[in-house]
Amino acid sequence: MNNNENSMNDPQLIQNAAEIKPWRKVVDMTLIILCWLTISPLMSVVNKYETYFKRKTMIWLTIFSPFTWTICSCIFLLIGIPIICTFFPSAESMMRAFPELNFTLNHTNVWGPLLLVSYFLPLYAFCVLVLFVAMFFTGWSYREASVYICEYFEPWFCVAAAIFIMICIIVNMKNMNVKGRLWSVIPMIFEVCLAWHNAATYFQRVETYKGMSINEIFSYVVDTLIELGKATGTDYVTANMIVYIFPLIAILLVGYLAWIIYTLNKKDVNHR
Repeated sequence: MNNNENSMNDPQLIQNAAEIKPWRKVVDMTLIILCWLTISPLMSVVNKYETYFKRKTMIWLTIFSPFTWTICSCIFLLIGIPIICTFFPSAESMMRAFPELNFTLNHTNVWGPLLLVSYFLPLYAFCVLVLFVAMFFTGWSYREASVYICEYFEPWFCVAAAIFIMICIIVNMKNMNVKGRLWSVIPMIFEVCLAWHNAATYFQRVETYKGMSINEIFSYVVDTLIELGKATGTDYVTANMIVYIFPLIAILLVGYLAWIIYTLNKKDVNHR
């Protein structure tokens, strides 16, 4: 039967989706994000009638989700690495040269931290890919790309993201009621603080690295990240995420809070 297809093309259902209550939209989008970050197939339950995303989009979101990459990295960490080390004994000594794999080689029985590593490892790999792309276009070495992009460019990228969100908040204020405008001050203040913090981080790094060569800076940062991983009971990969990715995540979370405020306090343009 084609009842499902007909329901998707039903003008009444489309109109109902367009008239969805703001609070329901906020709840649904929050659930979709949480599902995407954990068990992505559950997104389809929230988006059952393709209210927010088409089915093909949902498939791609599921494929490129932490749920998928965690499974793949778990297979690599728990099965792939032991197999490689078994058949190629010399590979283990080579892999120990990489701080991001040392934790895995030494702690394959520690499930909690290992799952955390498996969650962040693909994201870390993507960041490394960004470095290689920069190397291709600039001619930098890996160490130069790491220092210039991670230590010097990353704080200003976070500042730019915070400023962009602040601009969006200001622009959307005209479409909100008075209560929404007042509530929007909260994410604005947070974004200003986060932008200030990242700018201060840049100048602090410049001061710390004064007189140091690229190799010295790279070695200093790697040692610091390894120590941070030990201090947090995790590893080098997670330490990278804490230092370089979490500031951006914080900025995006505040931006999401601003979107929630906007959605719940948007003026009804159809109201007469």
